[in-house]
Amino acid sequence: MDMKTAHYFIAIAEEKSISKAAKRLYLSQPTLSSYLRKLESSVGTPLFYRDKTLSLTPAGEVYLKGVRKIVAINNKMYREIEDICANERALFSVGLMGGRSLHFLSKILPQLYSHYPECTVNVLEGSSLEILGMMREGRLDFCILPIADQQPSLEYAMLKQEEILLAIPKSNPLSTFESSAPGELPSIPIQRLEEEFFILPGNTTVLRMRLDRYFQQHHFVPKVAAEAPNAFSILNLANSGVAIGFCPQDDTYGSSGICYASLADPLFQELYLIHKKYAYLTKPMRFFSQLVLENKSLL
Repeated sequence: MDMKTAHYFIAIAEEKSISKAAKRLYLSQPTLSSYLRKLESSVGTPLFYRDKTLSLTPAGEVYLKGVRKIVAINNKMYREIEDICANERALFSVGLMGGRSLHFLSKILPQLYSHYPECTVNVLEGSSLEILGMMREGRLDFCILPIADQQPSLEYAMLKQEEILLAIPKSNPLSTFESSAPGELPSIPIQRLEEEFFILPGNTTVLRMRLDRYFQQHHFVPKVAAEAPNAFSILNLANSGVAIGFCPQDDTYGSSGICYASLADPLFQELYLIHKKYAYLTKPMRFFSQLVLENKSLL
């Protein structure tokens, strides 16, 4: 199996469409259709179910898993060769949710390029669960994310822990809730929020998973006014008085329309630098990892 055709199959599986995969690969649709027919003929069984979209058959699932392993071994081999040859033209990918993680990356990349000017970093953005999916599939080398659960195939280095706060519109009477000590945020029991409406993160975020678990543990059923994809959108909606939002402390900003409070039983999330366990890291990749850990206070 050559790597070019391996990437053909991976693209078809991920896009669930010959036409979309062909567009991604800059190939004609007949060329890719012909490749798939020949592949299924040589394997001796269909690898995809043909419906409105393509979906993997059990044999296709096995084939995809094997192809990804082959691609990973190939990438590892060439990275080791790059290091032996002292080749600084490394290419690696980093997944982020955008926002402050992207801002953080912009702070450390100049240091990386000053040591490895020929290095190329491919930055991909998405929701936390989308990025984690790409990481598990081997489509990313690193990601900087909060997580809900650790996966045995991935390596984690914790960068920081942050509290999840309530973003309360100042038009809401709860905004006058007083702090128990000077300089501290007010602390509100979740039971005091039973009649309130909320802006929740989308279902494809780790924060939503954490909140859902928190609600379940406290036997709390939130009234959902809206869902938003990121902290910036949640805060904008809260600022307009729509409802109460949840937001990581370091994503908060000063606003005349919002005040912040802690939950009486506080909720936290941790931010990690993540990469594939046992993956070979080239010198530029190891230096990038070092820069992230040394500069984590900038997050």
